[in-house]
Amino acid sequence: MDWTENAAAAKAKEHLLALKHLDECRELVKQSYELEVVAERLRISPESTKASASGRVRDLYTFKLADNGPWLFPKWQFYELGRIPNLRSLLSAVGESVNPLVFSRFMLMKSTDLENDEECYSPLDWLIRGFEPEPVLMLIRDL
Repeated sequence: MDWTENAAAAKAKEHLLALKHLDECRELVKQSYELEVVAERLRISPESTKASASGRVRDLYTFKLADNGPWLFPKWQFYELGRIPNLRSLLSAVGESVNPLVFSRFMLMKSTDLENDEECYSPLDWLIRGFEPEPVLMLIRDL
């Protein structure tokens, strides 16, 4: 294989990775609620929902695709009892600048660092099952 073929193969691989990333971003948007849906789900006003997702102490995670775009709330932060346990601590540990795709991958992907009774859990499942949040908080600080 000559240099030209290597460059073409690298460019094709880069293109495929970009398409995969774009698909993941689209899926994250599909797997997110808009502001009004979250407000209704939590039985609070849209203004209160915005307040819970912004400011120094956040109780909800949100992101926007553009400055004037809609507020999007990944569905993983909600379950039948409301918000997942320890969400405020997670949001405090992760900070505001975390990439939404990276954060969502982190929350949904099983981790060998979160093992109980020889079963690995995602951070989301770990917290919903009521295990101590500290291992998740330690992992999230590395994002």
